[in-house]
Amino acid sequence: MTFSHSHSGPNALAPSSRTNSRAENERNGNYDDVDDNRKLTFNIVEDSGPGRRSEDEEALLEKDPAEHHIPEPPSQTGIVWVSFWIMVNTLATIGIVFTNKAIFSDLSLKLAQLTFAAFHFFMTWLLLYTLSRPRFAYFVPRRTAIRDVIPLSIAMSLNVILPNLSLAFSSITFYQVARILLTPTVAIMDFLLYHTTLPRNAIVALVPACVGVGVVSYYDSLPTDDVNVKTTSSVGVTFAFSGIFASSLYTVWIKSYQRKLQISSMQLLLNQAPVSAFLLLYVIPFVDTFPTWSQVPLSRWLMILMSGIFASLINLSQFFIIGQTSPVSSTVVGHLKTCLIVALGWATSGRSVGDKSIIGVFVAVGGIISSSIQIKALTEQCGSCLRKFRRSGIQAFGGNAERASPFSAANWNQQRFETPNTPSSTSEDAVPPLTYGRQPSDTESDDGYNQPTPRRKPGGYDSRIEQILYENPELPILITDAGKSVESGGKFIVYTIRTGDLEVRRRYSEFASLRDALTKLHPTLIIPPIPEKHTMADYAANPTNAKQDQQIIDLRKRMLAVFLNRCRRMDQVREDGILWRFLDPNVSWNEVLHSHPLSSIPKSILKAPPLDTANPTPAHAYLPVPSSSAKLKNTANPSPAPTFDGSSTNASQVLRRFPTDARDLSEHDLDPYFIAFESSIRELENALMGPMEKVNRRTLSHLSALATDLSDLGAKFNAFALSEPSASLAAAIERVGQAADSSYIATEELSSSLGANFAEPMRENAQFAGVVRNVLRYRVLKRVQQEMTNDDLVKKKALLEQLESSEAEARRIEQYLSNKTSSHHREGSGEDTASIDSDFPPTHGDMSSAPSARVGAPERSIASPTHRKVVSSNSITNKIFGPIRHAIQGVADVDPERTRRDTIGKTRENIEQLEQAQIAIAQDVRVASASVLQDLKRFQNEKEEDLKRYMLAYAKSQIEWAKKSKETWEEARAEIEKIDET
Repeated sequence: MTFSHSHSGPNALAPSSRTNSRAENERNGNYDDVDDNRKLTFNIVEDSGPGRRSEDEEALLEKDPAEHHIPEPPSQTGIVWVSFWIMVNTLATIGIVFTNKAIFSDLSLKLAQLTFAAFHFFMTWLLLYTLSRPRFAYFVPRRTAIRDVIPLSIAMSLNVILPNLSLAFSSITFYQVARILLTPTVAIMDFLLYHTTLPRNAIVALVPACVGVGVVSYYDSLPTDDVNVKTTSSVGVTFAFSGIFASSLYTVWIKSYQRKLQISSMQLLLNQAPVSAFLLLYVIPFVDTFPTWSQVPLSRWLMILMSGIFASLINLSQFFIIGQTSPVSSTVVGHLKTCLIVALGWATSGRSVGDKSIIGVFVAVGGIISSSIQIKALTEQCGSCLRKFRRSGIQAFGGNAERASPFSAANWNQQRFETPNTPSSTSEDAVPPLTYGRQPSDTESDDGYNQPTPRRKPGGYDSRIEQILYENPELPILITDAGKSVESGGKFIVYTIRTGDLEVRRRYSEFASLRDALTKLHPTLIIPPIPEKHTMADYAANPTNAKQDQQIIDLRKRMLAVFLNRCRRMDQVREDGILWRFLDPNVSWNEVLHSHPLSSIPKSILKAPPLDTANPTPAHAYLPVPSSSAKLKNTANPSPAPTFDGSSTNASQVLRRFPTDARDLSEHDLDPYFIAFESSIRELENALMGPMEKVNRRTLSHLSALATDLSDLGAKFNAFALSEPSASLAAAIERVGQAADSSYIATEELSSSLGANFAEPMRENAQFAGVVRNVLRYRVLKRVQQEMTNDDLVKKKALLEQLESSEAEARRIEQYLSNKTSSHHREGSGEDTASIDSDFPPTHGDMSSAPSARVGAPERSIASPTHRKVVSSNSITNKIFGPIRHAIQGVADVDPERTRRDTIGKTRENIEQLEQAQIAIAQDVRVASASVLQDLKRFQNEKEEDLKRYMLAYAKSQIEWAKKSKETWEEARAEIEKIDET
């Protein structure tokens, strides 16, 4: 299985997309090995044509590291291992062609092509799914929307079915030789769609290849009386040329889709294969003619299984030989497989050696091999020029020699078994990674660079970009370009980020979401700021083109690069995985934002641990959330804040600014240090955004106006020199005009340098003040949250105590009433006994006298439901007021004792939760204070280094400007002194 080059789009379609097409043909049962000849096809954009620039068509996928350095020679064991897998790949390719031919020779299976293709798609998906699992991790899977890959899946199905039908209705020799036409067909499509051409020598060499295919087509389709001779029917010829057109279209499309979806060939095929299989399932019942499956012999079932096994072996061998073979060896292997299939096909066709079609075979194969040799020779010549060009250190066209060079890999692509993008290999036999950020010296040879052995991360890497960031800590992250996005129809500005040899394009809104995500993940860290959004004043001043303002775009381009480099120097940010996913071209940023850890962060980060906001504990759910304007209680007078004087050094100020040992200090003792730092950072912000900003603006405005005046002055002096008849005086005047022009250029450079290296960083430092205040505010809110938790716990305990006291009083009263009722029952029981023992019934006339226990009995029975007047269920009043009465009874305290007991239970539960929250918030406050204090120390050191660098940049800019002006005007003075006074 081959991997895609990073050079996508039309300018890279010729070599790399055809490589992917060939690899995917092999995965799916279309094994035309002559496609190896296409892998050296050039894609040169004519200067006079409307071809696209290579920098515009740069893919979002990372580049093949082999394009940037030459790997070390493999060990003897590695050579044997690679040779073994090359042999497996060759035998499996030949085996699947002849196996498929044998399967299609069965009339009952010949017309079940869609079912056979669906089977191969399933086998392809199964293998890719297995290889993408973390246990193997040959590449990182990535999902795409089904609707996005449906057109390509249809083309993929035709790319497999039509060639297989050609194989079923033609001889193996014709099938393989006809596939040679893929090279000229793709070249024609590239020319028609993207105005790209092949080298003239390669075009001339392709002519006999096409003629040879025509000869084979004519003689192989002629009828013969010999039943042992296998011929090609007209249906087979039709399917062959239709399959060539479908394969060529699929070849041209595939790289366009890779660029559109920002996905590698393996990831794309993993999404395509199941979609193609399901689409075929809807068509199979209407198209395929099925045999009686019980009558299919066992040998045919074994052949079908072998075909799937051969496809899996081809895919598997591709993984093991990726990046281990040179372009020359892979070309030779491709030609060898083509010749072997043609030779074996001829041997099994029953034709004699004197058959006239053999002439066409030799002409076609010879033509395609000759074309490959011509291209390879020119490629090697250009590759040598490229190495010399790189080694010379030329940084033309914006400092990107590779992109600007006509010999760059974007225009002169070489086909190879491509190196996977993600994940990276950490095996001992892997190609050593490139050390970035270093230009080769003149003493180094063309064969490679003397690079130090990079460090490796224990446990391996999850991505190629992670490997680059870990093994090259000093490698800068660059934003090489900013412009309108082709994918979005030019609606948005995207920024091209280069990390080593990988590139990805991101919008400003994605940078903003990255910073927002890092702020939520690390609330105790000072995450660097990004340039501000457009203000309403910007839209009012330029309502139509505010977003396309080039000055703002250039400013964002510089400051976003600073933001990324500051983030990658922070250990916590670099290790959480969000940053390298943002830089990985194989990762969808939208998926990152909606997956763990970002999707697991609570809505309020105050309900999560400070150092692990994506994994809150159950106790954090019970924490109260203070308002953003909440303040700490002034329970006691805080300790006096540390003071600073101007006579002390920076080191001593830092020692007094931060406590020497914060572990023994309480939060109350730490408050003055944080308050003092916030006060100092506010003073810095006021100084930078107040007087300093105004002076900087006036200075830059003055320099721009001075440069304009110098330009006009130089033009006037030059014009005046033309009208002066005296030669010496005219020369002096012209020299003064040239000096004014040079001063104009130097002043423009000074203005630009001061703006980029001094004014912009000062504004960034002012933005840092707001970031620091937010971090300190987070710690204060955590303290407030702790106070609120403690207060809530105290209130709940007081409430519980009151409820328990009320419950005890109620029980005491109930016990008293219960005892009194029991005594009344005992008295009434004695009277009843006396009545029963009497000879006469008791007198009832005394019932209205003093109440007794006996009197109470009827009262209780009257209250019973039996003797109570019940409202009829059919009553209209009951229907109307029944629900209202029920609702009122639910709200009213109909059973105060039960309500009190429920409240006691809930209060006890709340107290338990608050006690857990109290423990959690106490730990959070300690951790947050320690983390904030540690990051403030880091920030303070970096701030001092930054200010020192800005001052040096300011001084150097002034010195350079003064030197250039002095040299220029000294030359002008020397010329003035030469004026002939006569």
